Amino acid sequence: MWELSREVRPDVIIYHPKGFIAQDIAAALGAVAIPTTLQPSYVATSEFPNPFLPFTNLGAFGNKLSHHFIERLTFWAQRNMEGRWRKEMPARANSTSRGTFFGGHDPEGRTVPRLHGYSSIIVNRPRDWTAREHITGYWFFEPNTDWEPAEDLHRFLATGPPRVYVGFGSMPAADAQSQTGMVIEALRQAGQRGILATGWGGLKPLAGSANDVLFLDVVPHDWLFQRCAAVVHHGGAGTTHEGLRWGRPTVICPLGVDQPYWGRRVNALG
Repeated sequence: MWELSREVRPDVIIYHPKGFIAQDIAAALGAVAIPTTLQPSYVATSEFPNPFLPFTNLGAFGNKLSHHFIERLTFWAQRNMEGRWRKEMPARANSTSRGTFFGGHDPEGRTVPRLHGYSSIIVNRPRDWTAREHITGYWFFEPNTDWEPAEDLHRFLATGPPRVYVGFGSMPAADAQSQTGMVIEALRQAGQRGILATGWGGLKPLAGSANDVLFLDVVPHDWLFQRCAAVVHHGGAGTTHEGLRWGRPTVICPLGVDQPYWGRRVNALG
């Protein structure tokens, strides 16, 4: 981040909590640093607990405390890497990020806005947030109009009713073969044919399943989901928004982090 910023000399840096050192980089370069997140997780509210924790409601005080806890935990998890960077890069402006994890930076001392990249339809704006917080909607990529499906995918979609998509993204499985067999059996019991995305090892191609399912490595979600009957996935923020974007029935099988939260939100919304 430091090397790239010195090369680009940005006027504005929009940063995620995993890159909160952007505040110090902005201070060194005289730039503005604007914090952003894809979950309602780094600005405290009394209305619901932090999405990275497995709770639905801890009461007003507990809910607010949970957000502060995750903020400090994230800060602590990066402190060694941050400390090494500070030793290697001494010629900078005074530190701004210590204790102001999600504060941003403005060289003129103004309060910067904070951007929340998710849908306000899925997550209502907390009533105890200030005007500083902006829920923008999810940040979708522009569609790749040049992308064309492989012949087997085109043929699989063209024959019969729409398929069910199943994929777990970056979530690996301890036993991908067993998990894949379970998914295929579930599709058969439901009388459905499926498109299975292998992702980072959550699913793997099995012999003898060609008539029921098609295995894919990578395919643009914005192209595929609109052609599916339903989407079954791990519940990452991006995959959840993409499925709902196309109005598809969504079944979330969460494995951890913020995925149970998005699963609860989809369930609550029906």
